[in-house]
Amino acid sequence: MKMLKKEHYPAIKVVILTMYPEKTYIDQLLKAGADGCLLKSRGSSDLLEAIARVMYGKSYFDWITDFKTDLVKNESKLSEREIEIVKLIVGGKTSNDIANLLFISEATVKTHRKNIFKKLKIHHATEFCTEQ
Repeated sequence: MKMLKKEHYPAIKVVILTMYPEKTYIDQLLKAGADGCLLKSRGSSDLLEAIARVMYGKSYFDWITDFKTDLVKNESKLSEREIEIVKLIVGGKTSNDIANLLFISEATVKTHRKNIFKKLKIHHATEFCTEQ
């Protein structure tokens, strides 16, 4: 069987279903170019949401236990609103989605994102899911 590399086929979208919530496994998936990942134990509506998000060029990464532990380590740096926004980002929500859910402007969400990234010393939302 021939192994295909994502870098050779960037138009192909990859969503991984896994039973392994370990962070190191997820890190490997990210490095391999996965566009999304969710636990097999999630419902079909979550799978459909993940597929739809990835089809439209966004990513989807499930709220995996190890992701939570990293966030808890940094919670003291973040305000309650920032923690709420991080949870929504990790849940696959866009800035526009978050603005609508929290009844704030999209510009306010983007300001929160900028402050969160600065406090956590990250540059992209996928880094919520990777080793720091």
